[in-house]
Amino acid sequence: WAEWGACDVTCGGGVQRRTRTCSNPAPEGDGRDCAGRDAQVRACSDWNCPDCGRVCAVGDLNDACDTCICDNNVLNGRVTDRRNVPLDNADVFFAEKPWEAATTTNATGRFTLAGACSQGAEVLVKRSGYFDEYANSTQVDSLTSSVIVKMRVREPPMMDENPVGKVRLVGQDVTFCCRAHGTPMPSSYEWFKDDRVLDDDVYQYNETLTLYDLQTGDSGVYKCRANSDAGAKYSTGAVLTVYGTEYDLYYDIGACSRQKCAGDLGEDDKDCMDTRKFCCMPTVVSSRTVQCSGYTLDVIATTACGCGACIELTRKVRGRAFGLKNGTEIVLNGGEVAMSGQMQGHTTASGEFELVVPSTVNHVTLTFKDGSKKLVTTTKVLPIEEGIEPYFKVRMQVRPPAAPLNASETSTINLGTLPGQPPLAEVDIPPNSFFKENGDPYTGTVQASVGFIDPRNPDDFDDIQSDLTTVDEEGTQQALRTFGMFSMDFEDDVGNPVVMGGKMTMHIDPAQININPDDVDENGNLNTKLWSMNPSSGEWDLVGTLRTGTASRRGKRAQTFFIGEFEFRGEPINCDKRETTTRRCWVKVRVYKNEEAAKSVKGSDQERGAQVTVVTVDTPAYTSSWWGSNRGLSRYQTLTVGANGACVETFCEPSGVEFNASVLVSHGGSQLKALHVSDQPHPTKWPSNLQNSVEHNDDFRSISFDVFKPTTADGPIYKYEHQYLCNDAPIEHNHIAFFNTEYEPYIFPPYVFDEAQYNEPINALSWYNREDTNKTVCFIKVKVRFNNPHGKVEIRTKSEGGGGYPGNAGKVYGIRDDEIASGDSREGFGCLEFKCPG
Repeated sequence: WAEWGACDVTCGGGVQRRTRTCSNPAPEGDGRDCAGRDAQVRACSDWNCPDCGRVCAVGDLNDACDTCICDNNVLNGRVTDRRNVPLDNADVFFAEKPWEAATTTNATGRFTLAGACSQGAEVLVKRSGYFDEYANSTQVDSLTSSVIVKMRVREPPMMDENPVGKVRLVGQDVTFCCRAHGTPMPSSYEWFKDDRVLDDDVYQYNETLTLYDLQTGDSGVYKCRANSDAGAKYSTGAVLTVYGTEYDLYYDIGACSRQKCAGDLGEDDKDCMDTRKFCCMPTVVSSRTVQCSGYTLDVIATTACGCGACIELTRKVRGRAFGLKNGTEIVLNGGEVAMSGQMQGHTTASGEFELVVPSTVNHVTLTFKDGSKKLVTTTKVLPIEEGIEPYFKVRMQVRPPAAPLNASETSTINLGTLPGQPPLAEVDIPPNSFFKENGDPYTGTVQASVGFIDPRNPDDFDDIQSDLTTVDEEGTQQALRTFGMFSMDFEDDVGNPVVMGGKMTMHIDPAQININPDDVDENGNLNTKLWSMNPSSGEWDLVGTLRTGTASRRGKRAQTFFIGEFEFRGEPINCDKRETTTRRCWVKVRVYKNEEAAKSVKGSDQERGAQVTVVTVDTPAYTSSWWGSNRGLSRYQTLTVGANGACVETFCEPSGVEFNASVLVSHGGSQLKALHVSDQPHPTKWPSNLQNSVEHNDDFRSISFDVFKPTTADGPIYKYEHQYLCNDAPIEHNHIAFFNTEYEPYIFPPYVFDEAQYNEPINALSWYNREDTNKTVCFIKVKVRFNNPHGKVEIRTKSEGGGGYPGNAGKVYGIRDDEIASGDSREGFGCLEFKCPG
C-alpha cells in the first residue's frame, strides 16, 4: 500500500484515498494477482469548520473561531495505559480541534491544558501504537478541572466467528458469516472465493455473505477479511460443496465416513450456522451374533450408508498444565484458565482442565496463571478439529527465583539459561520506571523474576509460549523464526504486584545468537525485530527494531551488539524474524493404531486426536563461540492429527544444511513411536538426501532429519504453496508414520469412546440410550489395593442383561477394558463406565 493521500478538504468531512501495487513480489509466469482491492477510501477531516458566528455554551470563541476557551482556566490531566502506567509523549488536543495538538504529556504522563473551561472540557489524546481516546474533564473549582485518560493499545482485528463449511444441492441458498473485534473495531469486511475477492456491488455483503440459487460452479473455499485502521485479519476458509441433481445422497457400502452431505434445511438454509447437520451415516443395519467363551454377544453391523441427520458434536479442549524442574513435575493446582483473555475457570488439584469451545473456531488461545507463583503465566494456542477431543499436555516454565532491583537506579537483567555460557542478551531498565497498581511511582526494592526461553538450551523448548505467528498488514498469518523470548514479573518486598513502564533497551551478543548481521530492511535495521505477545489472540505484535551498534557494557571495552528499544506492556517479549514463504515447508505425519498397520499403510487403522510436534532448529552460520555441533531453536509447532493426518510447519532451504526438524507424537499421557526409516511408507520413494539424514532418537520416540526444500509434490516434505496438496494427500503418498504402542502389552485393547462413531440410529444394542444432550452415562467407582506402590491392573467391565426383563437374560451388551494404576501409593481408583438403561 502507498501512504494515504491528503484529505480533499480541511474540515467538514471529506475522503482520502490510497492505492497499492502487486509488487512485493510481483506475479511471474502464471502467478496470480494480489487478492483484494487495489484502492481504499476512508473518511477524514470529520470535524466542524471554523464558524465565527457561533455562540459558545461556556467560555468565549478564540481568535481562530475553532475552539471555545476560558481565560485563566486550567485543566490538569494524566494519561496512562490500562495498567495505570504513565504514558509520555502523548499529544493532547481540544476535541473540537483535533488537527493541532495543544500540549504533550511529560515523563510522568501529566499535562496542563490552559484555556480549558473548568465546567467541563472534552479532550482527545493520541499516541503512537495506541487507540485515539476521548475524555471529559471533571470540575475541581471555579478555575480548575482534571481528567485521567486510560489509553488502549491498538490491536488489529481478531476473529470471533469464522465461516463454517457447508454442503448444498443445486438451487439451494447458503450464508457464511464472520465476526471480528479489535481496537478500533473493524470498519469493513471483504469476502473471497478461492482467494479471489468478490465484488461487493454484486454480492452486497458485510460480515455475512449470502449466495442464492447455487450452482455447482459455486463450490469452493470462502473466507472473509476484517479491516481496520490498525490492520487486517483473514478468517479460516470454509468449503462449500454444491451437488448437482444427479447426486443420489448415497455412498459406497463400508465404514460410514461421517462426510458432510446435503439435506433439506427449508427456510433455515441462510442461517450462519446450519440448524441441523447432515452427514454420511448408517441407513441399513443387520443383527449379528458373535460366539464368545461361555456367552454370546449380539452386535449390529452396518451394511449401507446414506445421508441423514447426524449428531451435533460438542467441541471441547482438555488437558493438564504443569511445569518440570529437575525431572519433577510441578502441577498447576487451582490455576486460573482464561480463553482469549476471558476467565473460564480453574484447573483441578492435578492440573487438569476441560473447556467447551465455540464451534466456529479452529484453535483456542488459553492463558494459565499460577496463584502460588511457582509457574510463569503461560499462553498457549491449541488447535481444534471437529469431532476430536484432544488431550493437551501444557508445559509451563518454572518461575525463576526473584532478584532484587533498585527502582531508582538503572537495572540490568541477564538473559540466558545455558549452563557454563555467557548470557545471550542483557536488558536495561531505566530508573524510576516502576509504579504501584494505582499508578503512583514506586521507589523501593523490586523483586524481579525473569523467565527466558533460551534458543541454545533444548531443556527450554517445551516451555515456549504461543505458536510463533504474527499477522501482516494484509491480514495474512505469517510464521516467526524465534531467537529467544522472555517474560518478567515484578513485585515489592511483600509480594504485591509492581508494574513497569517506559522503554527498555536490549543488547544482544552476536557471538551467542544466529542472526545474520547483513539481513537488514530498507531503513538499515535488522529484519530480526522485537515483538510483544497479545494474550487474547496468542499472536505477536511488533514493538521494536534491532540495529547493529557498539557499546561499553559493565566497564568493559566497547564491542558490537544488536541493540534495540521496546516498550514493555506486561506481556512476553520475543526476538524474531518473519520468515519468507520460500523458506517455509510442511511435514506430513500420520498416526496408526499399531506397528503392523503403520508398516502396511492401512488407512482404516489410522488414529485421530494425537498431538504432533515439530521442533525446528538451525545450524549456526553467523556465530561460533558456543555452538560447536549444537543447534538453536527456530520454530516450535503442535497440531492435532485428523482423519487424514497432520501437516505441521517447519523451515527449509534447498541445501538442507541450515534447518533440522524433530518430529514427536503424543496421545494423552503416552508418547508414540516412529517407524524405522527403512519401514516408513514407501521409503525408496523418499528423496535420497532426506532419507540419508534421518536419525531416530529416544528409543524411536522421535525422528529427526535435515529439511531439504522438496523438488517433488508427493511428500513427506511439501513446499509452503503446496499446503493443500499436503492436507489432501492420499495415503499412498510419502509421509512420516508413527504408531501407538500403548496396546501392545495387553491382550484386550482398552475401549476408547469416539463421539464421531455414534451416528447410527438408537437401538437395543446402542451403548448409550440416546445420542443427544440427555444421553445417560453410568459409572461405577472401584478401589484396588496393591501389595506395593506403582501397581497396575487391567479391569474388564461386562454389561449383561438381567433384572426384571427375561428377554435380556444372558445377553451381553457391551465390554469395556480399563486400567487402574496406584502411582506412589498402594491404592488405585478408577471410574469404570458401563451400559445403563437411563
